[in-house]
Amino acid sequence: MKSKIRKAEIVVLAFVTALAFTFVPVGISGSGTADCGIEKVYAGEGDEDNKPKKDPTINEYVTGLNKNGEAVVGSTLSLSIGPSSITYHYYGASGERYMQWELWNGSSLITKKEATDSDKDFAVPKDAAGKKIIVRIFEDKSADSKILYSEAIPVIDLIHLLQGPSISGVQYSYGFGSKNIVVNLSGCAIYNKESDSSHKYVYTKIVKLWCNGKYIGRKSTDEYKVTFAKVPMKYNANNTVKVQILVDIEGKEISGGSKSYTVPGGKLGKNKVYATKISAKKVSLRWSGADGASGYRILKGNKKVKDVGSGKRKYVVKGKGAGKAKYKVIPFVKAGGKMYSGTSSTAKPKKNQFVTSNTGKPNGWVVEAVYRIKKVSLKGSTYTVTGWGVNRAKYTKLKKFKKIKITLYCDGKKVLSKTIRNKRVNLKPQRSKKMTFRLKGKAGADLANGYWSYSVSVACDPSMLTPR
Repeated sequence: MKSKIRKAEIVVLAFVTALAFTFVPVGISGSGTADCGIEKVYAGEGDEDNKPKKDPTINEYVTGLNKNGEAVVGSTLSLSIGPSSITYHYYGASGERYMQWELWNGSSLITKKEATDSDKDFAVPKDAAGKKIIVRIFEDKSADSKILYSEAIPVIDLIHLLQGPSISGVQYSYGFGSKNIVVNLSGCAIYNKESDSSHKYVYTKIVKLWCNGKYIGRKSTDEYKVTFAKVPMKYNANNTVKVQILVDIEGKEISGGSKSYTVPGGKLGKNKVYATKISAKKVSLRWSGADGASGYRILKGNKKVKDVGSGKRKYVVKGKGAGKAKYKVIPFVKAGGKMYSGTSSTAKPKKNQFVTSNTGKPNGWVVEAVYRIKKVSLKGSTYTVTGWGVNRAKYTKLKKFKKIKITLYCDGKKVLSKTIRNKRVNLKPQRSKKMTFRLKGKAGADLANGYWSYSVSVACDPSMLTPR
């Protein structure tokens, strides 16, 4: 029989990592020695033609083998029968039975031992891994005796896995259509052999990855993390990532089990849109933006106006009916050859003005007069400033504002700077008066949704009411 020689077998003795390796016995191929040329022959009761009827397996004659019919170094084999218990009829021959153990290395006979009724055992040497043991049954001890039975038994070593590496978890990058998956690892493989109790270490870990049931690939590393780049993902849906860890023990890849993780698919958030009516034919659009967007599509009603880049946060729409239309700004991203869209609020243009929380209430008393802006609106280049002149003094009457200087900024630019002079008010102490001014400034400012600020300075009569 020409049997494949297998040198070692994996057996789990202990688990000390978070993800325990589970191994089944596995034969590991040997070094490729030459075959000793022994073929199977069987003894048995002959039929009418004096030919064997029964083909027994090796386990019927030899005890101490593993379930694969292999011998393990350091173990003891025994014949389950002795010479006096064999009866046979082999082509009409009969005589005294003779049994023998033989240890072969390729085509070289190393040692042999006669098996008797009183001593049928054979101790497998520690250094016999990769070799063969042959058990033979002869008709008798004569030199030309016929072989009634012979079979070669492979000899293997046992590997005891003391520890295996584990999967600590996964990390993933933000992205649409694909993500980078980082698998975190810990530990290493530690094992010894039946023939050698010294510990051996394997630091290289093999990682296989699947996503949504599709095999992505494998990577090997001596480190404690491995990255799978641009793993395809479903958009706006949960993805199942399965990770398997393996180690190579003397030429055999042994699985240490697997773990599955849920990875959410990328989703563009909702974009908040703001619109300001600059004129009947001009609208200023602004939006909050959406993380991960590579651009934005501006819609006037359902009609595309323009696609702009990811860095844009404002745009001026011009044309007929602009001031009455409704607007959306849809975030989008292009990934894996596909375009994915987010959502947008709908914005209807607001009046171009801002309103403060100021009131005309004197709010306590000091020897002081102020002008508090309540509201500023813009039409064309005319700014309508509405506010309160307030006399905060307790006993002194405010005759007039000699000077009220108003400076207005929008989106970091000065759009208005005007001084109103000699505005008579005749305000009694602890009184206020509504005051509105129409002033010329720069056109096109977005007061409703832009970033605005202002400053006001006054000079009064009597001068003792001037703020200090």
